[in-house]
Amino acid sequence: MKRALFIGLIAGTLSASATAEVVTFTGIPHGVSPTSMTTYTEDAVTVTSLEGSFWAYPNPGELHFDPEGFGNKTFDFTYAGGAFDVLSFDITFADASFVAFLEGFDQSGDLLNSLAISNGLGTQSVTGFDGIYTLRIGNFGSHVSIDNFTISAAVPEPATWVTMLLGFGLAGAALRRARTSCAPMPPYRKRPAVALGRYRARADCRSLRRGRVLRADDFNGPVRRIRGTLALLRAIGLPRR
Repeated sequence: MKRALFIGLIAGTLSASATAEVVTFTGIPHGVSPTSMTTYTEDAVTVTSLEGSFWAYPNPGELHFDPEGFGNKTFDFTYAGGAFDVLSFDITFADASFVAFLEGFDQSGDLLNSLAISNGLGTQSVTGFDGIYTLRIGNFGSHVSIDNFTISAAVPEPATWVTMLLGFGLAGAALRRARTSCAPMPPYRKRPAVALGRYRARADCRSLRRGRVLRADDFNGPVRRIRGTLALLRAIGLPRR
């Protein structure tokens, strides 16, 4: 049962890491000119305008990039889950001379990759932008609009999965060793002092099985009872070995 739960946890993590996020820009203002607005968030993706304006043009639900001077030329994309892979986006509107320039940055802000797109309308599949923390898209030509910006959470490298699995295995081995080290002890047949030590050992094992840290108070009651028994034996004058 525990093994099945462990396998299910790993499988769930793997499937969750491949979940795609699609940004449709439905909340961006659609009007006659760009709207003053710093950020736009949809699900787990946040879009930041470096110039401070957004505009859905020519249709609602599209992110429009104007040339220099309109306040909506360059946008940064980040993901709430951290690193992400860029998969694709749709170019829904573009003048003939548009150039969309993509840059991918790591967590420290260092440039990892760049790409220029100027090949017309339709879905643009993006490769080489895996495991980035920020995607910057800038317009270095004429007007262009995008939609259905699609990313997925970055899948850890194989070495990372190996390290995680080794960590789970070591933790399980430690728990198994803690359980097996608390073997039942034989009944007392020798000195009371030895019995006291064995009683404490049994208490240690019981506390380990319950996952509780031992405290000094855990031994006060049993110690008092054993000492009382020893005093009674001395009082009635039973012979000692």
